[in-house]
Amino acid sequence: MDRLFGRGELRVLARGDDERDRSYSLNRSRAVRSTPSGRACRILNQSIADCLDMQSQSRQVAWMLAGPGHRSERMLLAKAVALIEQQVDQLGRRIVELGGAVEGSVRQVAARSGLNEHPAAADDVAAHIESVVLAFGLVSGAMREDCGELSALGDETSRKVLGRTAEQFTHCHERLETLLSAMREAALPINSGDLRRAGDQRP
Repeated sequence: MDRLFGRGELRVLARGDDERDRSYSLNRSRAVRSTPSGRACRILNQSIADCLDMQSQSRQVAWMLAGPGHRSERMLLAKAVALIEQQVDQLGRRIVELGGAVEGSVRQVAARSGLNEHPAAADDVAAHIESVVLAFGLVSGAMREDCGELSALGDETSRKVLGRTAEQFTHCHERLETLLSAMREAALPINSGDLRRAGDQRP
């Protein structure tokens, strides 16, 4: 997974098999780019985009776990989705406090997110969980790096907000990793076909 926004670019994944990946500059006006608060807002908006993309992917995985044997996995993913929503609210409020505009619409998130597309066609459920594990690891790691830049900008309040979010996501990442390890050790015979059939059998 690529994350290039620190250099003013973001990898935007191709929307079709015959399209090439494209990189877009996310720089705004010189006035915004030259102010510490403007840069802080940009960092926080990037985090919001990554978070909301990660949230939608977590929901997608929860939907894939349609079988009755995956209640604990669905509950963990539901907690992850709720956690992301809570932390995004904190990030959004901080942007407004800085006088910036929150960029969290579906199209803005799609253009900004540093995450790869979720492998929706994967047959192995563990592959779906692994994708979410990787997303939490990537996002929390990037946030920790961004905390250093926010400190350099002199914005300790934003650093604390983002740092708490990174810490929460790190804990969630660890729980998801534990879940993934347990699934692999159990060698559960689960695939997308099994899940669809299990879902059809639900009352």
